[in-house]
Amino acid sequence: MNVDSIDIFLEGLRGKQIHFKPNPGNAGDGLIALAAFQLFKKYNINYSLVKEGQDLKGKIVIYGGGGNLVSYYRHCSSFVKAYHQEAEELIIFPQSVNGHKDLLSQLGKNCTIMCREKASLEYVSSYGNIGKVLLIPDLVFNLEITPELLNFKRVNKL
Repeated sequence: MNVDSIDIFLEGLRGKQIHFKPNPGNAGDGLIALAAFQLFKKYNINYSLVKEGQDLKGKIVIYGGGGNLVSYYRHCSSFVKAYHQEAEELIIFPQSVNGHKDLLSQLGKNCTIMCREKASLEYVSSYGNIGKVLLIPDLVFNLEITPELLNFKRVNKL
């Protein structure tokens, strides 16, 4: 099974304005969001953070990556349900996916779901109505760790 490239995908968004909703959660989700911000900068993608209840009709909307489009959680599914019909394009960054059958069956050609593992890809691919279904590794693997990021300080030892 081929793994798609986040770099090739994001190249297509270069210079565009997107509206981004990071996935809420733990420190790992924070690192995934940080990787997304770094990728937006790398590809000169202009972004604004989505505010609750914001009108996103005709906009490019991205929901952050993680493990939230599963039956245990509702953050991602609630967001997708609210915006998939009005967004020009709705992109879900690499997620683990299971459950939410009713929602997945409603998604249309304007939706792209990136799956972070093969089981999710196979599950989502069974819904033929979705525009693009891609296998893309978790965004945290794109995180560039720099000393500034970690706020390291030099310590001189005698």
